[in-house]
Amino acid sequence: MPDTNAMRPPRITEGGETFLAGLQQDPAYYLVDPGDVTGKNEGSPGQLAHIRPSISNGKDLYVFPVGPEGFHEEGNATLGLHQYLGDTESDGVTVHYDESRITLSGTFPGLTSQNNMVACRNILRGHQGEPGVILYVPGVFEQEQYVLPETWSFDHTADDRTHSIDYSITFVRIGTKRKLIDPGGTIPPPNPGGTVGGTSAPHKVFIVKASVRTLRAIAKHVYHDPDDWSRIVRLNEGKANRWIRHHPNVPKYKMATYRWPLGTKFRY
Repeated sequence: MPDTNAMRPPRITEGGETFLAGLQQDPAYYLVDPGDVTGKNEGSPGQLAHIRPSISNGKDLYVFPVGPEGFHEEGNATLGLHQYLGDTESDGVTVHYDESRITLSGTFPGLTSQNNMVACRNILRGHQGEPGVILYVPGVFEQEQYVLPETWSFDHTADDRTHSIDYSITFVRIGTKRKLIDPGGTIPPPNPGGTVGGTSAPHKVFIVKASVRTLRAIAKHVYHDPDDWSRIVRLNEGKANRWIRHHPNVPKYKMATYRWPLGTKFRY
């Protein structure tokens, strides 16, 4: 029989935390708290200057692993010009005032790079809502951007000895929506270990112990209402998504009674 242990992703311990390679956040890159994105332009910036950018097709939401890195915007007007032989002047009219293209570039870092590439690519080439996908880039745009994905590329150079994958994505902007709400959109502290900046109140942290190990028990302990366990899920989206990936055949509502390992930390 095959060795099932050899088929599992390797477990790596970093800073006292054990995680599965390729399935969880790569601690070697996240030297600062990147915050939690709990919904469309909702969440906390952590110690970044702004909430991380994301893309939504109306059904699924992809959140970039770090803040905006490379950014480029260009626009051009469509002109209707008439030139005449022997004349030095032209007749013209502006047919369309601005066809803007937005290009985001950066790196999917470390051991999570492949998962990020696949999730991002699925949004770009999958079903798009009406009138397109919505791009959220707090700190760059003050409004949600309706865009259509035009081109994208993912690259890992031959001389790169890391797991990281570079990306470049170009969107055509077709409109804007409501103004973005960007809690804590301030310059982060110079010391990554310092106090989290921003105007929003910092979340408290509950550490799983022997007598309180399920989300229902934690919700009863911190909120005095066990049925409020989904609130903890929203504040700890990363842990919840990893649980779903590791338990693909288990209904999501079972998460409420799952016994978490001792020492697991949850924001509340």
